[in-house]
Amino acid sequence: LIPSLAAQGLSATSQFAVFDISGPIAGVIIGILTVLVVAGGFKRISTVMDYMVPIMAVVYIAGAVVIIVANIQNLIPAFGQIFRYAFTPHAAVGGFSGSTIMLALRWGAARGVYSNEAGFGTAPAAHSSADVDHPIRQACWGVFEVTVDTLIVCTFTALAVLTSGVWTSAKYESGALAQAAFNSVFGSFGDYFVAISVFLFVFSTIVVCVYYGQRQAEFLFGLKFSKWWRWVYPIVMVMATFGIDLTMMYMITDGFLAAIMIPNMIALIILVPQVAKLQKEYFNTPDKYYLADKAAKEIKKAQKAAQ
Repeated sequence: LIPSLAAQGLSATSQFAVFDISGPIAGVIIGILTVLVVAGGFKRISTVMDYMVPIMAVVYIAGAVVIIVANIQNLIPAFGQIFRYAFTPHAAVGGFSGSTIMLALRWGAARGVYSNEAGFGTAPAAHSSADVDHPIRQACWGVFEVTVDTLIVCTFTALAVLTSGVWTSAKYESGALAQAAFNSVFGSFGDYFVAISVFLFVFSTIVVCVYYGQRQAEFLFGLKFSKWWRWVYPIVMVMATFGIDLTMMYMITDGFLAAIMIPNMIALIILVPQVAKLQKEYFNTPDKYYLADKAAKEIKKAQKAAQ
C-alpha cells in the first residue's frame, strides 16, 4: 500500500497546480486532511465517505452530462469509436497513445482495476466492517460499487472526452483530456471543477488505503502496532511529493498489486462453492433476507395503492 499511497498522493497534489499551489505544500495539506479523518477511526472515515463519495460522483456525472448534451451530435459517433477501436488497432491521435489491441487491453485492465479495486483482496477489509444480516447483502453493494465507479463514472468521462473532440488535439496528454473536455464547455471553471473532483476521488482512495493498511497491520502484528503504523502512511505520502517520479511509483505499484492479486484470485476460485452456497441461502430462504425484503416492499406498495 505504501507505493500506491505515494502514487495517489502525487496524483492528488498535481490537481493543486490549477490553484498555483506547489506539490510539497499540497502534499502537506492533503496529509493534514488525511490525519484529521483517520484520527477519528473507522466511524469518522465511514461518515466522511458516506457524505463525500455520493456527492462527488453525482456532481461529476452531472458535469459530464452537460458536456455530452452540448455535443450531442457526436454521441453516436463516439459509441462507434469505442466499439470499433476496441477490436482494431488505431494510430496514436492527440492524447491517445495506444496503437495496438495489446496496449488497449493492458491499460484498460490496469485503469479499470485501479478504479474499482476489484480483485486486489483489499476491499474486504472495508466490506467486512459493515453491519449486515448476511454477507451476500454486502457483496451486492460491492458489485454496485464496481458498477458505479467504473462502468458509469468512467464511461461518462470517456464520452465527455470523445464527444468534445479534445482527444484529437496533440497539445493534450492523456491525463489532461478530462480537464480539457470540461474546459471546452465550462471554460476556466472546468479546470477547477475537474481538479476538485479528481482530488476528492483520490483523497477518498487515500483515506481508505490508510484504513486498509491499519487493518492489515492489526492482523499481522496486533492492535497496538496498527494504531502506530497508520501514521506512517500520511508521512510517506507527504514525503512522496518532494521529488518522487509519479510514473516510477505507478510501475512499482503495478508490480506489488500483481503480487497480491494472483494469490487472491486463486483463493476466490477456491471459495466459489462457499459463495454459491451463501448466494442460494440469501436469495431463497423463506421469510428472510432477500425474500423478506421483497415481501416487505410488496406490502408497502399495496398499502400505498390502498390509500
